[in-house]
Amino acid sequence: MRWYEVERAALADTLLELGPDAPTVCEGWRTRHLAAHLYLRQNHPTKTLGAFLPPFAASTERTVQSVGDEHGSAAGYARLVADFVAGPGRWSPMRLAGDSANLAEYVIHHEDARRGTWPDAPRPFPHRRLPPSMEAALRRRAGFMARMAYRRDADGVVLCDPDGTPWWRRRGPAPVMVTGPTIDLLLHASGRARVADVEVAGTTAARDRFLARHAH
Repeated sequence: MRWYEVERAALADTLLELGPDAPTVCEGWRTRHLAAHLYLRQNHPTKTLGAFLPPFAASTERTVQSVGDEHGSAAGYARLVADFVAGPGRWSPMRLAGDSANLAEYVIHHEDARRGTWPDAPRPFPHRRLPPSMEAALRRRAGFMARMAYRRDADGVVLCDPDGTPWWRRRGPAPVMVTGPTIDLLLHASGRARVADVEVAGTTAARDRFLARHAH
């Protein structure tokens, strides 16, 4: 079993534990809408083009909202989650996708569900510790996302483990140090700074610029 399959099963368990109406980090989405997005992405990827192509964003959002609300009952929601965890259908191109396409996606959305009430209310779940080989696979994807997320940070950015060990950097004259667990650094790089448990350090000016640019 590949790591994304392990994470998919864990994500499904969390979705079932939370039920269909729990808040998520994704604005406007309850857990039923998150489950709908995951199911559609896996089994009907053409219906989620708005995640990559802005002209399709409104249509994608309507589809996610509709499918989620259609499965808002306990039984309907359980079926939707079961269809997701069962894996892609025979003709879905997602059958060919592996960890590179799915692992970070599932980890991020797992945390979207787990941290849906935070920081406005206490986080309902503790931080997760991942198996070393899973963390290594996730870190590779986090590094790719960091290259995109911090490409305009001319001061420079360094991502560090909780013990301060750097493992990714964008060079610049006054680099900002972003320190935290791999999952939280991934969340920050994906635009979820509000719920990413990281520490940001650097010169006052560079730190202020970084925090302003990545405020959400």
